[in-house]
Amino acid sequence: MFFIGTRPQANGRYIIHTKNCPLLPSPGKRLYIGTFLSPDDAAEEGKKHFSDPDYCPFCLHGDRSATEGASLAETCEEQDFITHIGIKATWESAMFCGVN
Repeated sequence: MFFIGTRPQANGRYIIHTKNCPLLPSPGKRLYIGTFLSPDDAAEEGKKHFSDPDYCPFCLHGDRSATEGASLAETCEEQDFITHIGIKATWESAMFCGVN
């Protein structure tokens, strides 16, 4: 089961989450987009609602995300990471930015 947040992130993109994601927006801030076999299928459906959706770096970390496909275990070992637009950030700042 996949959901897409209805509030854009700082980069203007809408984030796709799975039903068990700890960062899944509250019911009033998300849209159920369906049950799919892959995140790519969910992204295709998400594009019908919002242009160019992105995958959650926590629940769909192996897909197109701000960490560029690095696994969560690999990125958590480092103290900071580089965002998709090249800004160095800590996990704590990204976490607060991602929860909106």
